[in-house]
Amino acid sequence: YSKMLTFVAAGISEATNLGQLYCLNDKPIGIASLSGKEKEGDIIPAKVINRFLKDAQGKTYSGIAMKGFDTSNLLDPAMRHYLKIPDSMQDGVYVSQVYTIGTGSDVLKQGDVLLGIDGYSINPYGKYTDPKFGALLFDYLITDKTTGDKITFELWRDGKRQTFDAKTKRFNAADMLVPLYEFDR
Repeated sequence: YSKMLTFVAAGISEATNLGQLYCLNDKPIGIASLSGKEKEGDIIPAKVINRFLKDAQGKTYSGIAMKGFDTSNLLDPAMRHYLKIPDSMQDGVYVSQVYTIGTGSDVLKQGDVLLGIDGYSINPYGKYTDPKFGALLFDYLITDKTTGDKITFELWRDGKRQTFDAKTKRFNAADMLVPLYEFDR
């Protein structure tokens, strides 16, 4: 369900796909995880691992923030006109569904246009420009945070630009009406 930042390594064997430390030259960049793709493996970046280890050192583990809404691309000029978005404004994705749990579920509404998160503009394809990694899905702006962190949503709602502050949230799969997974059951 949650999109986390990963690197993809091509041309690797299954034997080195799980738990292998990967380096770029002599610098460790991450640990391989099982991707299920033939001859490809996902690498969990050091940035994600280090953040998790830092969070786990606390008295309680709050967890990684999860997105509480879905979006769709906003490319159709007619739809942008219907939403009263000025022609000069090219950013934003359509908020197609808001859940009862997860980050943004308390401030977003179906029909909003998500223009940005924490000062990063989101293009009509749902991507932002990360200073280190380039074009990434905006989901990473949420999953890069710890539960309880402040997050700022920039929206187009009711024909005007609006800003909402919220706290990031996570959820257990058991909190869902139809759980995606349940451990030990």
